[in-house]
Amino acid sequence: MAVPQREEDASTDLEELLGKDPLNVGKLHPELKACLVDGPFGPSIQHPFVHQVFFSSWKRANEMLEHKNTQVAKAIAEKRWGQVLWLYERPWRLDMLNEMWMNKTITRHELRTLLPRIWIDAELLGKRKALLLRLFKATGFVSDDAEKPNVQDYLVPGEAVTIYRGSAPAHANGLSWTRSPQIAAWFARRLNDEKTCIVTAGEVLPEHVLGVFTGRGEDEVVVNPRHIKNRRQHRVP
Repeated sequence: MAVPQREEDASTDLEELLGKDPLNVGKLHPELKACLVDGPFGPSIQHPFVHQVFFSSWKRANEMLEHKNTQVAKAIAEKRWGQVLWLYERPWRLDMLNEMWMNKTITRHELRTLLPRIWIDAELLGKRKALLLRLFKATGFVSDDAEKPNVQDYLVPGEAVTIYRGSAPAHANGLSWTRSPQIAAWFARRLNDEKTCIVTAGEVLPEHVLGVFTGRGEDEVVVNPRHIKNRRQHRVP
């Protein structure tokens, strides 16, 4: 019995998109094959240019790698460092920024521009505290508002400001705080159950504030936690 033309066309289109035998990892580029990781739902690709939690097509993965390699080379040649960073998958951007800085590929001015973008975009940065502190120290104070680039645009020099952090008890010593107790309480509840929701409060002098980020409505203050004084904690209902 002949296959209906419409079904045959759909099958051809799918093969054109995903490749023949799309889950055949043997057809992956060697770079990608070396970055295969066994996950709970099968293999995933964890490569700086191709991050697939669910491996679905060797053809699409290979094409993405080729495209990213071409675009990164072009951006490097044109010294568009922000574009270079954004071509990397999110988990690798901070390390790439650090590499650019350590290799003197970018200037301090460029680092001051790029670090806030990486900070705002990144996820789960708590494990990278030492690296982040080193980069923030290199930049000096930064913000996400080009019209307010200095700490005195937000805080009164010499006057300690009260800041808050919502978290589980084990994560109370992070870099990201807020001037809003309500926002801190929201963060405490977001990922923690009722038994582990806490808000930590403390005071810090403006000279120890590494950055202020207001663009997301979180009134975020970045500080080295060792400079926070008079700490106290309470559970969030």
